[in-house]
Amino acid sequence: MDYHLVLLGFFSGFYTHNLVRVVWNGILSDYFLAVNSVKQGGVLSPIVYSVYIDGLLVRLTNSNVGCYVGSFFVGALAYADDIVLLAPTPSAMHRMLQMCDDYAHEHSIIFNAKKSKCLVAAPRKRHSFIIQGTDPFI
Repeated sequence: MDYHLVLLGFFSGFYTHNLVRVVWNGILSDYFLAVNSVKQGGVLSPIVYSVYIDGLLVRLTNSNVGCYVGSFFVGALAYADDIVLLAPTPSAMHRMLQMCDDYAHEHSIIFNAKKSKCLVAAPRKRHSFIIQGTDPFI
C-alpha cells in the first residue's frame, strides 16, 4: 500500500470538502463550501500552514537579508500562523516585506495588514513600510 497516496487523499478530503456555517449573535447561517483556507482551530492547522509557508521561510533565509545571531539566521521567526521579521536596517526590512508580498501573490496568500505591526528601535527618522498596500507602523 502506498501510504503517501493514502495521506494525500486524507488531507485532500479534509481540506477541500468543507461545509461550514457561521454563528453570529446566536443565529446560524446556511452551510456553504469553504474552498480556500486552513481550518481555524484545527489540530493540524499550524502544521499544515507551516508546511505551506516553508517556501517563504526558505526564501527569506537564503536571501541573506535579515538579522543573525552569530551565523544563525533569526530574520524570520514563525509559529502557527504568525511570522516575525527582524531586519538590521529599514532597507533590509523593505526587501524582506517585498519577498513576503511576492510569495503571497505567487501562492494566493493574504497577509492581514491590519493585524501587522512594525517596530523600529531607536529610529533616526520615520520610515514607511508597506505590506499589501498598508503601512503597519506602530
